[in-house]
Amino acid sequence: MEKVTGFLTHDGTFFQDEDEAELYDATQGLDDALLDMNVNGEKFRNAAVICSEAVLRFLEAHRNVENNKAHDLAGEESAEGVFKQSVGSSQHLPYLGGSEQPEAVQHDGQGDGIRSGGDDAPSLRRRSRVAARAHRQAT
Repeated sequence: MEKVTGFLTHDGTFFQDEDEAELYDATQGLDDALLDMNVNGEKFRNAAVICSEAVLRFLEAHRNVENNKAHDLAGEESAEGVFKQSVGSSQHLPYLGGSEQPEAVQHDGQGDGIRSGGDDAPSLRRRSRVAARAHRQAT
């Protein structure tokens, strides 16, 4: 018998290198998220690597816009402005924190961007598991 030192991923796969273990876990989580959207994980990862600078720039810009929306909402002197949002409006409220980010729900079918429309129950359950796994890894 030999004593070994290394890292176990969430599914019990052993790696001697921590970075390789993290890449494996991240890849599995990404593939889980993409599976319900019928997106080929390998093709998506290849495109993300090839376009990594553009993807990172997009994600940073998107995060900044969402943070600005959250800041603007938090800066309201009263909640009145929040509740004036009309029924059926395509304006989305930003995520303000908590254990899991809420998902979009089905609406009138008029698309207002890449995430318009809703998600089916299996997709929401899988995302919940992926979010819980990410939370466990972060703590």
